[in-house]
Amino acid sequence: MTVHTELAAIDIDCASPKAPAEFYRNVIGWKITHADHDSAYLGEGPIHVENATGKPLALGASKPDFQPGEGRWTVLADPEGHLFWIAAA
Repeated sequence: MTVHTELAAIDIDCASPKAPAEFYRNVIGWKITHADHDSAYLGEGPIHVENATGKPLALGASKPDFQPGEGRWTVLADPEGHLFWIAAA
């Protein structure tokens, strides 16, 4: 069974949320709708997430050597080191 998903919101909960929020804002183009000293929220979704790693990498993401998705998804790390993945729908 194939499951299709759409990204609807990003909730960042960490000690310094500004940099990760700006990174994800630039990757997906959403506005930061809430931010304080320990959290940030982006939520203008949904968007369809394509298998496009070029933009995140150009904005400072890195691609770890370990890629467990066997071509089905790509694991990346945002500039703060938090892992996320991008998969084809």
